[in-house]
Amino acid sequence: MSVQKQKIVENIEESQVLKNVMSEDDLKAKYAKENFPLEYQSFSDMFETLGAEKMIVTITKDGQSTEHTITAQEVDEKAYLLLQARDEKALVTAIPASGEHSYVVVSGLTEASVTTMKADGIATAMCVETSEGRFQSIIKLNKCSEEQRAAIENTLVNRYGNGEKSPVAIPSFYSATTDRMPRIVNLNTAAPALGAARLIERLDEKAAQYAGQEASMKAYAAQVAQEKEQELKAQRIITADGQQPYIKSPD
Repeated sequence: MSVQKQKIVENIEESQVLKNVMSEDDLKAKYAKENFPLEYQSFSDMFETLGAEKMIVTITKDGQSTEHTITAQEVDEKAYLLLQARDEKALVTAIPASGEHSYVVVSGLTEASVTTMKADGIATAMCVETSEGRFQSIIKLNKCSEEQRAAIENTLVNRYGNGEKSPVAIPSFYSATTDRMPRIVNLNTAAPALGAARLIERLDEKAAQYAGQEASMKAYAAQVAQEKEQELKAQRIITADGQQPYIKSPD
């Protein structure tokens, strides 16, 4: 039995995610900056706040995804893709990239954990409300090794978040669900880029205090991941003749 993995399509011409019944020029005219100034500004503000040189934007609909690389200079040229995705109820997420910074995303925060993280001295560059009473914060680091970044991420998502690793939700565009679009809570362009080595030391200083919380969240995240994998195996069955997968009930 084979399991179909989510297909990533990098060539927009091959993608069935967004149905281009209009020409690219017509789409750009429909979703022009003058028609959607707040959305363009919001996306541009993300680049400025995070100090990102580019973002790998993933648009997902009906189990199929396309990836688009958008640089800070290309916002006005390519933001129409996000607006088209919103109209078609597709999900949009991003991974920021920079030669000067590394990034850690902490999702599933509550108002209390946002406050606690701040009290513990962890400055966030950006915070959005992703759903009712749930938040996502992005921490901007000075460029560091992936090992250091991952160590910080593992601690933060288990200490303050929901234990899961997530891409960045883009305000004003559907992210994890089409029920609600994320909204900006705070953009702090003055937030300093944190030094990874020093931050790891500070996190280690409170390791004993948060040991129980982190262990509990790791167990919870592992359970959620296992349930998602089982659901995927039960529902994503490829037919023998290579047709589109059908949905099969777990039982």
